[in-house]
Amino acid sequence: MTQKGRLAKPNQQTTMFSMPRLASENMTLRGEEIDPRLYQRYSGVLFLSITGQSMTDITPSLQDYPYTVTLASRWQDNDAYGHINNVMYYSFFDTAVNRFLIEQGGLDIQNSQVVAYVVSSQCQYVAPAAYPETIYVGLRVIKVGRSSVTYGLSVYAGDAKRRVAHGQFVHVFVNRQSDNAVPIPSRVREALDSITEGF
Repeated sequence: MTQKGRLAKPNQQTTMFSMPRLASENMTLRGEEIDPRLYQRYSGVLFLSITGQSMTDITPSLQDYPYTVTLASRWQDNDAYGHINNVMYYSFFDTAVNRFLIEQGGLDIQNSQVVAYVVSSQCQYVAPAAYPETIYVGLRVIKVGRSSVTYGLSVYAGDAKRRVAHGQFVHVFVNRQSDNAVPIPSRVREALDSITEGF
């Protein structure tokens, strides 16, 4: 449907996306990750030479994610405006990722010599959600490195499971005592590989 996104010179036939339109979950195009360093090129405007569907047209549903978590929203999640506060979405991300690592990757957060630290997270907000709506989080893996992994997540809300937010979340695996980066444990890597896929 689409070809791999690549940086193109402005005089080539391109589709131009200004920075505010670039959403974190759309930083991959059919599984091809777009290097964030490219955003610094051409005065902060990313030029992508693509055919067919554009990145901003790709809106995955909950069913598109290989791993999902259902969470109950709480009264305290709402802010003064009657919506779930923006900071709570990072908690949704954290809960989904760590539940996956514990259930599927066998990560022992209490006793393991290797633990995962969050080094980067970002979230784009699409629509409001509010208590008492049920929250659904879709999780996939965008990229697995030697000691780090980048997750892609979307948050859905309510009976219609409308998409309300999406973002990325990066873990680095470290030795608990030294805090030095270490290779991802083999069982965890196998679990991560099982949900590595693009849209």
